[in-house]
Amino acid sequence: MNETHRKHGDESRAGPRTDHLERGKRREGSKTILFRGESEIAPEEMRYKRLFYAACSTGLYYTDTFQRGIMFYSLASSSTAALAAPAYLEAYLLGKSDYEIWRAIQRIQPIHDYYDFNKRPSEQ
Repeated sequence: MNETHRKHGDESRAGPRTDHLERGKRREGSKTILFRGESEIAPEEMRYKRLFYAACSTGLYYTDTFQRGIMFYSLASSSTAALAAPAYLEAYLLGKSDYEIWRAIQRIQPIHDYYDFNKRPSEQ
């Protein structure tokens, strides 16, 4: 276990992991969109309206990349991202508002937020 994981309390999980220093490195394939730098995919080619990205600090790392639609993200390290995804989907499929969806995933772990790129900042 490296120093990054000790600081973030990840010592309870076994197996290989990626620390924050490795985040964003290019992986196999082309058209990678999850990296810190110039995207290989033009923003107008992205066809989603909603995005829920539950991983450690996705708001910090990826809001500049995904600047469209409604993006739900985390603001800190997440130990329960796998639990937040079903809560998000259930609330969305039940027709809940974005605020109600946010409240549902906040009950899992209060580190989430969302941003509607279709609105001006003053309308958020």
